[in-house]
Amino acid sequence: MMRELHCLQYGEQEIRYEIVRRPRKTLEIAVEPDASVVIAALEDATLDAIEAKLRKRAAWVTRQQRYFAQFLPRTPERRFVACETHLYLRRQYRLKVVPHVQECVKLIRGFIVVQTHRPTRPEVTRELVEAWYRDRHTSSFRSGSSSVSATSRIRRHSGRKVSSYARPGSDGGPCRRPDACS
Repeated sequence: MMRELHCLQYGEQEIRYEIVRRPRKTLEIAVEPDASVVIAALEDATLDAIEAKLRKRAAWVTRQQRYFAQFLPRTPERRFVACETHLYLRRQYRLKVVPHVQECVKLIRGFIVVQTHRPTRPEVTRELVEAWYRDRHTSSFRSGSSSVSATSRIRRHSGRKVSSYARPGSDGGPCRRPDACS
């Protein structure tokens, strides 16, 4: 799979695009969420033929790029300084860096608390937080399936405990999906 970078002048705007040659029958023009343009072309397609198709679709490409531009920039580059927000399990937490003898990272009341004996060094904070993310990620996958199955075996339903594996409506409670009841 070959990749080629090219540029097309469309009015006052310049469309930068990447050609990816693949064994296919048609030409695909795709605008990615980062506003980049990727063209999947036939292996033997000429550059003139590709540019002709792109010129024909240039208005659509620029419209898509403008649409995606409203979402840019994505999350800015993290600096790992105090009061910066970080995502963890789909929630935002503020980073709190405190001086301490022992280096560790804890999740406490909306804060990712980094305890370190070098609180003014963002590179140390970065290493600690990234190691904490990796540790939490691997430990959640190791114990994730057993903890999910253990906690989801019994759930509350209309004030009564029922097995989560029971057929909907079989416990005498209300049936939420008409197709699930028989």
